[in-house]
Amino acid sequence: MKASSHAFLLVALLPCAKFICDKRIRGALDSRLKHLSLDIVCQPLKLAARHGKMMADSNGNRRFCFTPLAAYIVDLPEATMLAGVCNKTSPITMASYKQLGDAHLHEFRHGSHTLAQIAVTNSKVSPWNIIEYLREAKKFRLNGVHEPFWRDWWNANPCLFLTPEPLHHWHKAFFDHDLKWCIEVVGGAELDFRMSVIQPRIGFRHFKEGVSRLKQVTGREHREMQRYIVAVIAGAASKEIVTCIRALMDVRYLSQSPVIDSNMVAKISGALQEFHNHKEALLKAGVRRGKKPGPGNWFIPKLELLQSIATSIQWVGAPIQYTADVTEKGHSTLIKQPARSRTNLRDYDPQICRYLDRDEKCRLFDLTTSTRIAAVDLIKEALISGEDLSDDDEAEPRDDHADGVCPGSHTTGRRIRDIFAEAQATSTMIDPRKFSTLSTAFSLNHRPNIVRIAIKEAATLFDLPDFPAALAEYYTRISRGNLATLAIGGRRLATQGSKLPFQDIQVWFSMRVQTKSIHEPRSPLVPQNVQAQPPSTAWPEGRYDTVLACTDTQQVWPGFGIQGSWFLLFYCDL
Repeated sequence: MKASSHAFLLVALLPCAKFICDKRIRGALDSRLKHLSLDIVCQPLKLAARHGKMMADSNGNRRFCFTPLAAYIVDLPEATMLAGVCNKTSPITMASYKQLGDAHLHEFRHGSHTLAQIAVTNSKVSPWNIIEYLREAKKFRLNGVHEPFWRDWWNANPCLFLTPEPLHHWHKAFFDHDLKWCIEVVGGAELDFRMSVIQPRIGFRHFKEGVSRLKQVTGREHREMQRYIVAVIAGAASKEIVTCIRALMDVRYLSQSPVIDSNMVAKISGALQEFHNHKEALLKAGVRRGKKPGPGNWFIPKLELLQSIATSIQWVGAPIQYTADVTEKGHSTLIKQPARSRTNLRDYDPQICRYLDRDEKCRLFDLTTSTRIAAVDLIKEALISGEDLSDDDEAEPRDDHADGVCPGSHTTGRRIRDIFAEAQATSTMIDPRKFSTLSTAFSLNHRPNIVRIAIKEAATLFDLPDFPAALAEYYTRISRGNLATLAIGGRRLATQGSKLPFQDIQVWFSMRVQTKSIHEPRSPLVPQNVQAQPPSTAWPEGRYDTVLACTDTQQVWPGFGIQGSWFLLFYCDL
């Protein structure tokens, strides 16, 4: 999942030929060329899949390995080409063009079935009589490829190795369909206005100009739009239409989970069925229209691919590991950038390979020298990382260089800041700027934004008339040692005129807040920045981020989910 791990290597450059022939057969010739190229490149893998091969693992141990074709990460046009079928035909199932909007899963298109159809076509027409061959092949919805590259790959099956691809099948589909439906039902100007008035958050894209006029955007921007879309259209669209959009968003968000069990698979299938139960509302509202004039339809190939998510998860695991984000990034770093900056725009292949070879040697040299300078014993570190320690405190402190992240090395990855570890390291020191609970860690800047201000002046600046009493309440509970029983609401222990042993406070306008992953409770997530800005020229009314806070110490996030006593806080960091 990380491009900086250098897990992807350039194996081959496929030819891009321009055929000077009848345009009716250019597509078939191009597909045949790609299958032939893949057949040559993957030949060693096919032999290893059938007969096995001795290979060395990461620890240098030799193992007898097999290489089945588990997953092929491609977008929809490439998937149909690899499966050997025509456009507007599902590469996974036997669904035809007019069946792409059905609410049930069709029979899977197994490789043996496609090969049988190709054999029937080959028996009637010579594969090299291309025009007649295409006419005969299209009776089976085939694209004219007579020798698919996976035909002799042991246990290779297109309906298995063509996994759901989040970047194109979900995020790009949202931009091409869901967003357009929302623009139609809400109106471009109204949707842009609603997007523009959303309060900006650090780390999230803010669409101050709206989204209706966007043409080409990245996958990250697709995901940022999806964060807001349900709340943005609420109130302007009917309940049924909001339900349709929300159901599709549930399918996408649930399917992106790194850990998926049978209960979540059932939720994914249920959300998809909920969309099909309400999708007629989009047709009645006239927001779903095809390219041709007339009533709308549901002939959307990417909509049909959603039906196979549940089965694919059971076969090959979570779909998020097969996203094209990393491969698209690899296409840029391994081919486009070397071709533009390191070649003479001719003879690309040898020059690109030479550049990548030298870059890898420099990166490995930096890694080796940094490891030697840091005096890291890699064998010992591998043994330590493999131990199952019941308590994190028993683990020996490890050097940062053990993970292969060395200062000055080529294209190193960015670490996720662990505020929990920082708070634990400073727990014995007099530093109240970093502290944590079982589920949340907090970090303040070393220097406050306001070094000293009177309590009453702070209450006036942030428009918090109840702040002195709340601060006195907090201090009273601390002095009595019953902070754990702090609850929202109820009778206060302090009043508006309560005395405090201090009159001035320090004020921070922002705070870093970090939680832990719901799937891996020991893994911290990326810290989020929560802000509270006083009124200014840019923010006449001030700026206050919202936070969901739990006051029940027995219901700890994320293990218990949103259970216990929760409240919505307009965060003011004082």
